[in-house]
Amino acid sequence: MQLLDGDRSAILQIQYDFGMSRGPAVAFWLLRERAGKPVDHVQIDDAIDAFNGATRERDIRNVIKHVRAALRKVEGGPTIKTLYGGGYVLELPDEET
Repeated sequence: MQLLDGDRSAILQIQYDFGMSRGPAVAFWLLRERAGKPVDHVQIDDAIDAFNGATRERDIRNVIKHVRAALRKVEGGPTIKTLYGGGYVLELPDEET
């Protein structure tokens, strides 16, 4: 996976806005970019590797745990649903009109 400068800027903004470290911020960015569509462990790992410029194996469940903890601080914010068989989906809150 290749990240554009705009992607990197968005990830840095997420880090600032939510107080997340790099890995969780990249995971949240990817989930947000593909909101409503499944994202698996490999895709999240590849995105983090692309941002960091280094390849290593990490526990994506732990990364997602940190994302969820940061999102809990946002009232009415998005939630992450774990899919049976692996993967995650970002669910955006329904907007009331």
